[in-house]
Amino acid sequence: IFFGDGASTRSTFYGALNLSSLWDLPIFWVCENNKYSLATRYDRSSRTGIAEKARAFGIRAEEVDGNDAVKIFLKAEELIRYVRQNRKPAFLELDTYRVASGSMVEDTARYIDKKERLRWMARDPILLLKKTILQSGLFSNRELDEIEDEVEKVLEKEMAAALETPPLSVNEIRDIFQQNTRSKRETPNPAVVLPEASDGDKITMAEALRQALGEEMEKNEQIVVFGEDVGFYGGRKGVTDGLLRRFGGRRVIDTPINEELFVAIAIGLAQAGFRPVAEFAHASFLTLAASDIHRAGFWEAVNHAKFSTSIVIRAVSGGGYEVYGEELALSPVSAFLNWKGVRMVAPSNAFQAKGLLKSALRSGSPIIFFEHRMLYKTACPVPSGDYVLPLEKGVVERAGKDVSILAYGYLTKLALEAADVLAEEGGLQAE
Repeated sequence: IFFGDGASTRSTFYGALNLSSLWDLPIFWVCENNKYSLATRYDRSSRTGIAEKARAFGIRAEEVDGNDAVKIFLKAEELIRYVRQNRKPAFLELDTYRVASGSMVEDTARYIDKKERLRWMARDPILLLKKTILQSGLFSNRELDEIEDEVEKVLEKEMAAALETPPLSVNEIRDIFQQNTRSKRETPNPAVVLPEASDGDKITMAEALRQALGEEMEKNEQIVVFGEDVGFYGGRKGVTDGLLRRFGGRRVIDTPINEELFVAIAIGLAQAGFRPVAEFAHASFLTLAASDIHRAGFWEAVNHAKFSTSIVIRAVSGGGYEVYGEELALSPVSAFLNWKGVRMVAPSNAFQAKGLLKSALRSGSPIIFFEHRMLYKTACPVPSGDYVLPLEKGVVERAGKDVSILAYGYLTKLALEAADVLAEEGGLQAE
């Protein structure tokens, strides 16, 4: 994993280091410390070295002269061998300097000391490597000049070709940004007749969700469930209870408290061919992962199915019993309504919960699956056989001709109660 010094002050950096150490992930971390994130020097952002931060998590970490290509190669070779042999992470900090603009537009004279910049330019990596090569006798000055001339010709040719390329047409641009590729990644639903909601035994929504997860995990070995307390504890309201015993710790994974990383982990798993299911104990914490939720939806919308963003985010939403403060009682559905590529699902009973979760797990899109905490203990008949319900399609729970009430999730229950009141007290038939 390559990154710069600016990223080393973000909370996700520490969370990722912790997970790579905790789970003994064979990751080779490489940080280019060029002293500036944009205009702020690293020593004004942190009091400790970057490699030192990795050591705090028990990771083998070393520093090297980031302008010396030979030293970098030798140290990287050593650490890569360590990662492969020990199946553990290692960390390499490249001590270098950014002599040019970080964003290609800001004025470096406003924040870079001229004398300091000149000192580092004298240690330009290319100049140092050229000096090393000449001293070793591998090439002569003339041979190196010939190589540079050849490279210049290649660059000029490619640049000319790029400049001569005509701009994209309107149809080509539309093809890039329209969402017409989702079906290519959808797992086909079985040819089943949708059952009536009245068929089957009466079970709670928590049990219906557990059945859906278990049945789909039996069919698809690529489904991986992770989140806080999803394993030994059995998840919020017992939805994942028993899955760890059935499928093992490689498919049901307890994580530390770090919602900022959950969606990033899910995206990585999806790109590796898995079908990840991330559980958020409180939907309020979705905002902590907002940038990655946006990224998953954006990639789904514009990357033309070049790689998978098939992730399901299960989020416990809303207020009610067992809520320990207002901040945990949010249901931020509206916050994600206009996010391109992100689909949202909110069942209102156990029958819908099982069928919709099964569809979500077979979908090729990033889906936030909102589960209102007041519905987990509610029960209704749920078919025991395999069935799915269509995503992005509403259902008429009660016929009426005088007024229409639109609702989702727990609010559907309240809307039906309101319809009863309208009928009894006002004589109105609400749909």
